[in-house]
Amino acid sequence: MRTKVLECNHASCGVSFPWKIDGKSHITWSLADMLKAFKIYDFDKLLTDLRKLQDDLDECIGVATPYDKVHPYWERYAKKAQEILDQVAKVSDTLGLKPSYERAIRLSIMAGETDIALVDLYYRTRDMREVLEDEIRSKLFLYLPPLSELYFNRSELFGEEVERAFLLSKHDLKEAGNCFALELYTACVFHLMRVLERGLRALAEYVGAPSGHECWGDILKGIEKKIAESDPVSTTREERQERKKFCAEAATQFFYFKDAWRNYVMHNWDYYEKEDAEKIMEHVGDFMRHLATRLSYPDPLE
Repeated sequence: MRTKVLECNHASCGVSFPWKIDGKSHITWSLADMLKAFKIYDFDKLLTDLRKLQDDLDECIGVATPYDKVHPYWERYAKKAQEILDQVAKVSDTLGLKPSYERAIRLSIMAGETDIALVDLYYRTRDMREVLEDEIRSKLFLYLPPLSELYFNRSELFGEEVERAFLLSKHDLKEAGNCFALELYTACVFHLMRVLERGLRALAEYVGAPSGHECWGDILKGIEKKIAESDPVSTTREERQERKKFCAEAATQFFYFKDAWRNYVMHNWDYYEKEDAEKIMEHVGDFMRHLATRLSYPDPLE
């Protein structure tokens, strides 16, 4: 009987698997990276080797008594089985395929027993292959079509100027792009409206209107009221006119966004498809870039 001890590299031991880099799962890979990191060629060879061993054992059982012990055939079958299973265990452990890893270890030890029946080795080899195939199928990944990758994990979705001016929107900017890339278009619009809300609150602070927990309608009313009042900030007539024009146009746009999209997505009144989300993203992007020329809503921790 051969005993076997392999070092466990499971997640509970603190080892990161290929699909987690720096603790993050949502990362983009090239096809070449996937083939290498997930040992596709090793898997293909292992599955082929397991299938061949299974076929050889099946053929051997056909000409021998099914419950013959493996001892006379040890060099031909059991030793080969152990070599394959050791590789299965190694690859499965690396990728966190725990059931396959544990099954391979147990079966490799069993294959070293001189009293194991050929038919038993056959069925266990078949089960090993099926468990490995099932675990491979259980790992699901998303493919990003060309161009979709341009939106994925990009906090600078609307450019560096917007990212710098509205630091608190960084998360929503990235989530909006991620949702668009993954074809979650209603969720994309939802995050875009959250980005706009930072712009709205920045405008309220710019004109001195309340911007705490008020709803959009109340904030906009406060902005309109302040715009109508005298402007103590600007010093010249031209500055006052330019500032008032900027604020009035921005407020008008916010009313448009509120009535066209914000209320619908926030109150579950509508759903959006790709063309809708694409159009809304373009409008919101243009508007936020315009706001970033004068306004900012920085991280309060800075």
